[in-house]
Amino acid sequence: MSAGRIVVGADFAAAASPQQWYKPNWSRLEQVYDCAIPELVKDQISFATIFFGRLALLGTSTKRKSEIIKHVKAWQKTTENLFEHSGIVLLDPKLPKKITPEVVSKKFNQSKWGSTGRNGPDRAFSYFADSLETALASSNLMLLGINQAKASRVKDQWEVWVSIVRTSFIESGLRATASSGDKHPDHSKFVKFIEAFQMTLPKECRRFSDATTIAKGIQSATRRFGSIESKTLLWLIYLLAVGQGPESLRRIANNNDEVAAVIRELLRLKKREPGIFVF
Repeated sequence: MSAGRIVVGADFAAAASPQQWYKPNWSRLEQVYDCAIPELVKDQISFATIFFGRLALLGTSTKRKSEIIKHVKAWQKTTENLFEHSGIVLLDPKLPKKITPEVVSKKFNQSKWGSTGRNGPDRAFSYFADSLETALASSNLMLLGINQAKASRVKDQWEVWVSIVRTSFIESGLRATASSGDKHPDHSKFVKFIEAFQMTLPKECRRFSDATTIAKGIQSATRRFGSIESKTLLWLIYLLAVGQGPESLRRIANNNDEVAAVIRELLRLKKREPGIFVF
């Protein structure tokens, strides 16, 4: 077994491991799209597809949910043990308090780490403590929402996922139009690509059975999510999976400007589409 791998039950492993279902035939997909696809685009949409597939499966099996909860709790316990063995006092495991560089300095022997300063122990241990806090807050958020995961949100998640794929294509200079065969002589190359590419998803995550309805799904996704950045869309897939609104992300934002920007964008989306976060 490779280092760092989490051993899970057979049911969860078969479903959640992308090796079981994510097997894109890029040569075939490039033939469908009739153009070479850059490696960066392949990497970006592969990440989004695996992320979507794993999270969307949350709502499809009670046994699978139990398996996930068990391992999230194990991750949580491991993080708490890191706090304990590192000498940092965790005041409240449910909502970790901010650990300042000054507090960290008092708890570690600075002589082992050289002089204080820009790259000294204050900075190093503050970063370490913040990372552990974020890990704990993330696991708490997952446990809070995981039982509310609903398969019915796969439609929204699919549209968010296809928006990420579309954005990745456009940013790389590739065409990503969604014309359908009912108004044009033929479906666009991007519609044909999505029709073929979605077959790499678990069957529970696929939407629409023909190119015409896929084109309409892409058009709907573009209207709803086309102006939103991909990193924000990834967070949106997660929130839809765990049944939480953007406000819940404040628990893990700390002073992270990037997460704060994501929250602001999601709150604007919530105002524009109030039904998106109704669970």
